[in-house]
Amino acid sequence: MSLLLEGGEKPPDPDAIPQPEPRGCRPLLTLAEITPGRYVDTVARVSSLSAVERCDRLGVKIVYCGQLEDRTFRVPFICHNTTHPLERNCVYKIVSAYVHEFRDRRLILILTEYSRICPKQVDGVMEYVWMPRIGSIPRPVSDVTLEGIISKIYSASGLVKRCNLCKMVIRDICPKGCGSGWSWDFRISSNLYDGSGAIRTVFSRQIAAALVGRSLTEILFLANTAPHKPPAAGSELITYSLKLPREFDVVECVAGDVSTIRSRELPLVTEGLTVAYLPCGSEVPKGLLEACPKKIDPREPNGVKIVRRLIEKTLEYKIKGVTGKPLTQGIYLLDDPIPLYGCEQAKLYVGFSARVILHEGEARVEAQPKVVIRESVWDYVKWRRSRGASAEAVEKTLKHYRSIITLSPYGQLGHIETLLFKKAGEQATSDRDPRSLVEFWRSVYGVYVEPNETPLLKVRLMGCEALFTYPPSTAYFDESVIYVNSAAKRLAEAKSRSLSSRVKAVLNKALHSFAVGSCALHPTSLEQVGLDAQTLLLSDINHRLLGRFIRARGRIVQLRDQLCFFPQRVMEVK
Repeated sequence: MSLLLEGGEKPPDPDAIPQPEPRGCRPLLTLAEITPGRYVDTVARVSSLSAVERCDRLGVKIVYCGQLEDRTFRVPFICHNTTHPLERNCVYKIVSAYVHEFRDRRLILILTEYSRICPKQVDGVMEYVWMPRIGSIPRPVSDVTLEGIISKIYSASGLVKRCNLCKMVIRDICPKGCGSGWSWDFRISSNLYDGSGAIRTVFSRQIAAALVGRSLTEILFLANTAPHKPPAAGSELITYSLKLPREFDVVECVAGDVSTIRSRELPLVTEGLTVAYLPCGSEVPKGLLEACPKKIDPREPNGVKIVRRLIEKTLEYKIKGVTGKPLTQGIYLLDDPIPLYGCEQAKLYVGFSARVILHEGEARVEAQPKVVIRESVWDYVKWRRSRGASAEAVEKTLKHYRSIITLSPYGQLGHIETLLFKKAGEQATSDRDPRSLVEFWRSVYGVYVEPNETPLLKVRLMGCEALFTYPPSTAYFDESVIYVNSAAKRLAEAKSRSLSSRVKAVLNKALHSFAVGSCALHPTSLEQVGLDAQTLLLSDINHRLLGRFIRARGRIVQLRDQLCFFPQRVMEVK
């Protein structure tokens, strides 16, 4: 059996590494603390073990290889000293093991004739079992099982172009200049989040196809046939292009805490905790430390984000002025929510989503009709209480079975970490903002929150370490956890059929004479685009995976300056 490890790299022979210095006072290190290029002492459990034969000029010798782990990490090892037989699932104290680092930053422990291995009696091995948490993984790992929430789907998912020679994902031309053309490939690039941290997770073509419920042959057939297909009713992508001015006139505001100056009447976007921007000509709020005019170039990297958010904020105000309806869960409502019979306390929300993309001197407004079935946590809690559920039963359900929620007003995904059994009218927004949650949501978002709403939700936004407090009426469950009967599904389909024309009528009015402060943005084109294969598959990926719990086994590798997880098997999706 070959001793080549993953990646084709062979660990060094014992005579190729330095001999250990006479042992002084060397501390015991955990496997997460070991560093390469030195001898270490550690206590670990043999989690996997095999014996292989290796030949040299003296003949054949036996070498042990396998995996060591403790509660902090897992590291492969090779043991040339076989005087003490090793057993799987036993704990050993290992003295003078050399730590070698491969080019991809993986580690291996090499036990030579100078190493000592002593069995260690322990009450149980659970102290030496590694339970991986994303935030505490320091290095690449060849075999690991991770579980968490898919918190983000990157745009480089779905159908991608891959260079035929170097296999790199490209746009149209390989940046390496291979000149060998390209072929379609299918993958999912995402973030996996488990509460301790997030890791870039890339699903290969076979696994990605299985996750979206399509065969790889079907996907590649879609990619290589007609580039556009007639869109289904209500699924059109409606696109407007607005010409950007060379510069945007804004007012840069500095405050001790910008959250205290936010208001539903101000088209204000924040940058950090102390800086905010207003379109020129807007009323400047009171209580600022400084306010000065500034010009922002939308072509510069630092200006793109600010300009895009200012356009989105202005567009939000214009759309709400046309419809007279609020923005909730990332959806501009066109009708009041429709209660549904026999679906707990769920309601049907009819509207559209909109986003702004800046590209080559233009702002592209993309709108897509939306008909979704959602249920607010507040309605669910009241329904459960009316049926006699205890506070403990409701808490258990929210924390363990319905912990993934969509938040108002912008539709972020969040995870319920814990509950706070206080009323919304009695809870301050933050340590720096003394307003109650009722006052905050009314003044900042124009959303009415009942003062007696409880329990409050301590929510961790996907990809964010901080906890935020949300009233239960501003958090929603989606269709994945709600029973939806056939009548509700038929109603949703019927509402979708005539939705596209209504969305275009609203956007035509909202974008008429559109301006951000004193800077006018003139529409240059209106285009209705049917969903092509790439858009269709990316939408399918988002629908099936975004916000879902997943448990997968694979390997973690180092790509550039970040760790990436490549699942080789998906055990659970829910």
